[in-house]
Amino acid sequence: MKKKFLLPLAALIFSGNFLLAQAPQQAQPAKKDVVYAMTDVMPEPTVDVNAFLSRNLSYPKDAQQRKVEGRVIIKFVVAEDGSITDAIVERGVDPVLDAAALKTILKMPKWRPGRKDGKPVKVYYRIPVAFTLG
Repeated sequence: MKKKFLLPLAALIFSGNFLLAQAPQQAQPAKKDVVYAMTDVMPEPTVDVNAFLSRNLSYPKDAQQRKVEGRVIIKFVVAEDGSITDAIVERGVDPVLDAAALKTILKMPKWRPGRKDGKPVKVYYRIPVAFTLG
């Protein structure tokens, strides 16, 4: 009785170890794909962000009529060349306001890129965009 039980158990254990040993290794991401949250030198805008937003951000009429206010947080990546990429609404208020904030941030001119070990790198950045009536 013990032999009948132990043989399948041994086969199961052996096959499990064999499968684990043969598991494919995951590829490590290339250094170029890494996006940093903090770097030695953080990215800097080449324009006054508040002035840029006040000149280029328009309060959607639909949101004004509905008296929607709030602060939209836009998260984006400042690439190695200073361009703004991968922008998303991290915390929204209303779909209309979120879209307006995202569209305006994507219009910003290139920034001075962040640097790590003296080399330009991709860095996450967040900007709050406030919509207030009155």
